[in-house]
Amino acid sequence: MRAAAVLNEAAELPGAAFWLRMLAADLLAKGGDRANSRRMWQAMFEQAEIGIIKENARLRLQILDSLDVADRLAELVAERERRTGRRPVRLEELRAAGLWRGPVVDASGAPFGYDPGEGRVYIDRMSPLWRPE
Repeated sequence: MRAAAVLNEAAELPGAAFWLRMLAADLLAKGGDRANSRRMWQAMFEQAEIGIIKENARLRLQILDSLDVADRLAELVAERERRTGRRPVRLEELRAAGLWRGPVVDASGAPFGYDPGEGRVYIDRMSPLWRPE
């Protein structure tokens, strides 16, 4: 994504605002490039002093991890539908069917949201990781 690249270049300039790199990482994630976004947030986490910037990077990494898990769960919902002809009513059915091990929660421990009509799995609004899209 060109906008993220420009912001990242601007962040390298002397005296550049620290938040330019954060904005670039967020744009990458919103544009679907979670891998590069994750690399940027991981670097920020590792380089930051203990405080708000480090905590923000940790939170963003948890969000990215949770989005990846939600995508995997949605794939399993589709797999379950292919096998049985219907989507699960609840995500817990994936565990009962042996398709998923462990709890169906995001990185904060909050249950994922699930729309059985669409088969969509998402970070629930009640989760501390939820952010508007």
